[in-house]
Amino acid sequence: MFTSDEEALDAIKAWWRDNGAWVVAGLAIGIAVVAGWRFWEASQERSAQEASALYEQIRTQAALQDREQLREIAAQLRDDYGRTAYAAQGALRYAAVAVETGELEEAIEWLRWAKDNSRDEELGKLATVRLARVHLALDDPESALNTLDARDLGRFAALAEEVRGDALYATNDRDGAREAYRRAMDAHEDDDDAPPRPELEMKYYELADSEE
Repeated sequence: MFTSDEEALDAIKAWWRDNGAWVVAGLAIGIAVVAGWRFWEASQERSAQEASALYEQIRTQAALQDREQLREIAAQLRDDYGRTAYAAQGALRYAAVAVETGELEEAIEWLRWAKDNSRDEELGKLATVRLARVHLALDDPESALNTLDARDLGRFAALAEEVRGDALYATNDRDGAREAYRRAMDAHEDDDDAPPRPELEMKYYELADSEE
């Protein structure tokens, strides 16, 4: 306890003399952190808006089938905004057009990028299944199988198992293909929103009948 106001004031001055620099430094750091955070948020929002605008251009060019222009925009989106989900979406869009025009090797390049770099886990899984399909289209079932074995594909499991079955069938592993088709059918039945897949059932029953 202080015996007078003057003694209390002297104590405050002494404390400030010993700790004032730390207080000022702490305030400065706090202000810098808040300012930095706000700048980062603004930068992220600006990047997301710019990436969204580029993706809208991709959607337009995809509809027009302008592959060269589409590739240019997709590359800009990938190189400048690769940390956004739009980059993976753009890569998937461009890969789809590349497949339609027969540029399968180029489709592989973009799908592999989307699989390995997507910030959206579901987009990465979709890219994985599509990548396996393209490998299979190139008569490379081993690469298709290796691609599918790389991760858990969640809600894309039915599609993945069907592609796995196709790849195993291509390697003459009929038993493995039949089991993969069965797993695909089971996964498909577990998805209440999935449309009917009669071609999947046909693949399975053709192999099952051939074993009887």
